[in-house]
Amino acid sequence: MFAFVKKLMPKKNNATISIVAFNYGARNTAELQNVLKKSLKILLGAGITLFAVAFLLSGTLAKIFVGYDAELYEMTVNGFRLYAVSYLLCGFNIYGSSFFTALNNGIVSAVISFLRTVVFEVAAIMILPIFFGLTGIWCAITVAELAS
Repeated sequence: MFAFVKKLMPKKNNATISIVAFNYGARNTAELQNVLKKSLKILLGAGITLFAVAFLLSGTLAKIFVGYDAELYEMTVNGFRLYAVSYLLCGFNIYGSSFFTALNNGIVSAVISFLRTVVFEVAAIMILPIFFGLTGIWCAITVAELAS
């Protein structure tokens, strides 16, 4: 499911980045703001939809892969539901990085990507389990998304 989300968000970005870059070059700030507002609304809707689907189908998907073990099944369903919260946030961070690329600000784009995918994820994976155990591992991506 996460692979699907990782593929979906850049496709949405690819569809708008050329529009952003064109309007940035044309110094059309009104249209830049319009595209940004519409994109954020679409990302919010997609995030809510993906979260709801993942949350509601977590039992079904877990049963396909680990239905043979009741304890593993429960752990997987719980983990998938915790992880699904990250779907509400990841689109905004992915889009933010792409948006800055379109604004010809590769440094900000690279910093967002690097912090999101390396620094915050690694820190969350290393620190959260100390305080929250297995739940901390499942929540690490969500915390990294919030931090970036």
